[in-house]
Amino acid sequence: MTQITMENLSIKNVTPSIIPSIFDVKAHAPNGLEVLFEYHREMELSYKEGEEISLKLSSQKIPPKNASSFCGKAMLYTVKQKEGLLVYLFSAGGLILRISSPKQLEGLEIASEYYFCIDKT
Repeated sequence: MTQITMENLSIKNVTPSIIPSIFDVKAHAPNGLEVLFEYHREMELSYKEGEEISLKLSSQKIPPKNASSFCGKAMLYTVKQKEGLLVYLFSAGGLILRISSPKQLEGLEIASEYYFCIDKT
């Protein structure tokens, strides 16, 4: 079973995407990890600069912590190296989840599906 938890992610910005009704959220962790994810306005989620979030990835379904949890299923479709980081690109029903990490994230395989939950901490 694969399970990865990323904590202490501080939201740096929330911006409208070039796609109507979609928002991009970018968060950073002190260890150099960066997470970018998209959500649709109709999902009634709210993120603000400076808030802290956590991200869990698992090969098994993750129960939401509360009503503000953003949970779903995503497919890892590529891993690229860019500027000394490994960039993991996931598609979650057309929405993008991108994780940039200075280290390899163990247990993740391309073309595999993973459950994720993003929670405010």
